[in-house]
This record gives sequence, structure tokens and C-alpha cells, in this order.
Amino acid sequence: MTQTISGLVAEVESFGASLEVESGQLKLTKSKLLPASLLDNVRLNKVEIVEAFLLDRHARAAGFSPLILFEAYERRISQNAHVFIIKNDESSFWNAWRETFGQIHYVIAEDGDVSMSVRKSNYVKVITENAATFEFALFEAGKYLKYLKVE
Repeated sequence: MTQTISGLVAEVESFGASLEVESGQLKLTKSKLLPASLLDNVRLNKVEIVEAFLLDRHARAAGFSPLILFEAYERRISQNAHVFIIKNDESSFWNAWRETFGQIHYVIAEDGDVSMSVRKSNYVKVITENAATFEFALFEAGKYLKYLKVE
């Protein structure tokens, strides 16, 4: 499959239909709005779609927010520190890390305009690299958050 699951779900939603998982079963609403080729693609990837929705539920239950649905998640642990779990596109492995950013600096121009400077990363702590499953990366991130006493 060349299209990602998030791309497939976005395409379904662009036609006014929706996908969700109830009791482990994929539910497609307004399927008549979809072209036959897209409907076939959903059927072919049903197992992967269900797994992706379950993955998303686990991430949200652990306090992570989606950056890219089914592919990238973030949990803010302070104003300047975040934990990321992101799928590597080429290998399908998952990476998790903590990143700390510098303070936001505001610049006031001579004409009175206020602009915000770019926040740069000033510290990265790798939690896990090339985890075979999202569940393992989430587990390792959870252990790290527990270590930091962020729950």
C-alpha cells in the first residue's frame, strides 16, 4: 500500500464519509458517497485501519495528542518540554524522545510591531529508537514519564 492509513482516512472524510471502530469492528458511515476504488481500498486495508484506530486510542489514553493521526504523537510535560512518539516513514519503526525548547523571546520593532522569535531545541533525550511496535514505544515513553513523575 503506498497511501498511509492517515491519508486513506483523510480521503474518506474528504467525501463526507467517516470511519470509526466500535467493539473492534470498523464502521463506515455514508459509504455511498465514496467512489468504488476508495471503498475497495478501505476494504483491503480494514485490519490496518482498525489497528491504527486502536493505536490512537492507546496514545490518547496515555495523554498523547496526535500531530499526524496514526503517525506522530506528542505529550507536553512542561511549557518547554515535550515527549514525541513518531513513526519512521521508511522503516515503519517508532522513535520516542523528549525535547526541550528554549524560552520564547519577543522582539519589538521600531514601528511597534511585536514578533515572536523561533524556539530552538536545546536538549534531546532519546527514549527509544527503532521500536518495532507503537505499543513498545508508548510503554518506554510511559516509563520515562513515570521516572519524571509526570503521570
